Amino acid sequence: MNFNKINSDSQRYKRYPAKRVFIGDLQEGQWLSDENILASRYGKLKTVRICGTVTKKKEDEKENVEESFISNDLTDNTRIYFQIDDGTGRLNCTIWGVQFEDYSNIVYGSLVDLVGNTRSYRDAINLNLKFIRKIENPNYEIYHNLEVLKRRKLETTFEIEKITPTNFKDFDFESKKEDVNENLAETIIKEIENNEKIERRNNSEESKEKSKPNSDLFKGLDQMDEIVIYIRENDKGDGVLIEDIAKIFSINMGEIKKIIDQLCQDVKIYKVQPGYYSSY
Repeated sequence: MNFNKINSDSQRYKRYPAKRVFIGDLQEGQWLSDENILASRYGKLKTVRICGTVTKKKEDEKENVEESFISNDLTDNTRIYFQIDDGTGRLNCTIWGVQFEDYSNIVYGSLVDLVGNTRSYRDAINLNLKFIRKIENPNYEIYHNLEVLKRRKLETTFEIEKITPTNFKDFDFESKKEDVNENLAETIIKEIENNEKIERRNNSEESKEKSKPNSDLFKGLDQMDEIVIYIRENDKGDGVLIEDIAKIFSINMGEIKKIIDQLCQDVKIYKVQPGYYSSY
């Protein structure tokens, strides 16, 4: 792990130091519209740092740049939308004024490190990115998670008066410089989601034949320990599909996601790719 690179990235943002957090921490927070900042368990958050997996990506470029009253510089009229999953939740992020080819290595399934400013759109928290980079060393995600867990343990937890927001599932296509064709955006998202379902179905063909081990390993253990052992026993290198875990233990998807999130935070399991988990 290149810790010098980590330190150099942090030094670029001394004015607004980025705090390492989980996406779930942001979604549990409350947006303070009068201050334009997020109230969270760590206090007020403006600039945050997250490590997660890319689950969606869309490039957007303004047409007729020569007529734009914004800028004649092409990169000022470009942006890339990302959706990031870190195991505790999913977050929409946008980076502005970039060359698309500079981010061509970041695709669906890429592990990334990112820094951005919190904002609220349609009662959902998302980020304006300062930078996003692909992570090749999977140990970096473990490092990030441990840093967040250390913060949770050592720092004072602030109470939040949470107002339940409206649940918008669509991508964040808010226009900073122009209106975006939302119908086109929705079509693209549906195509991405369909591709994800096909890929997930293909990857789970083998895992569908798995069954809960019939051994003495489970005697005297609670359900969370059983799940950890099941993942360890059935992981063939690509992780175990969360739907298979839910089926084996007869748990609904809402409940199994909470259990999996807790096991990730307890550093007993980790996400291999969206929907697949391995044990340490």
